Amino acid sequence: MTHTAHSSSLSPSLQADRRSWKRWGACAALIPLISFSAGCAAMSGGDEDASAARSAELYAAEFEEARQRTANAPLAQEILADNRITEAEMIGMLDLWSTCMQDNGVTGYQEGLDPDSLKWDDSVPWEVYERAQENCIAKTGYFEVSILYRSITVNPENYNWSALTVQCLTRNQVLEPGFTAEQYDKVAEDFGRAITEDSVVAGGPSFPFLGDPATAEWIHGECSRDHRFDRQAVSEPAWVDMMRRERNGETTENTGRTGQSSAS
Repeated sequence: MTHTAHSSSLSPSLQADRRSWKRWGACAALIPLISFSAGCAAMSGGDEDASAARSAELYAAEFEEARQRTANAPLAQEILADNRITEAEMIGMLDLWSTCMQDNGVTGYQEGLDPDSLKWDDSVPWEVYERAQENCIAKTGYFEVSILYRSITVNPENYNWSALTVQCLTRNQVLEPGFTAEQYDKVAEDFGRAITEDSVVAGGPSFPFLGDPATAEWIHGECSRDHRFDRQAVSEPAWVDMMRRERNGETTENTGRTGQSSAS
């Protein structure tokens, strides 16, 4: 069977065990795997060039840091050299990443710009997946490139990401008004430190979410990917109810879980 993973299902909240949380931490801050399908208005060639040039300037420090982190990854160095990441370059990186994962034992691995394209064979042990990911992170520079590409796509002006995420969470009524970006960063940093120190980690960062935990964690995953997320504009994914029922001690069938990851 093939393991499919919808972008929503890959929110940090779904990764319940410690190994999965360490995987999430390695993907950088509050970004799990990347969704590249942010809906941006079409621009003319001249406007697009101007926007890319402005983003290259606004993200100059991030590009330099990414180049330093990917010194041993030739394709990443080539892509990052001009402070721009085109869609074609991102597709090339995704192809390299998918090939690397396959070469490291994750049979059937495939990932493209469409978040629904992410899949691999169910028969692959989780330990093999983790080991492949660790090897391929260093070899390809995938996470540095993909995080920058996604950030520029949804936040071309390079506004404070934590502030945008908090605004999204507050607007979607899962955080109390007044919760600050500084408080958000503090919770995330404390959690990241626990992962780095190899501490025992139960669950995820302890954000003071309101309402149903499963719904709140779904919204958090979406807001951390795209601060424009509106819970009223989309239906709740099936995996959210699955997680809710599992937390309540109810059993769930292993079939028909559209849009959820069985990686744990």
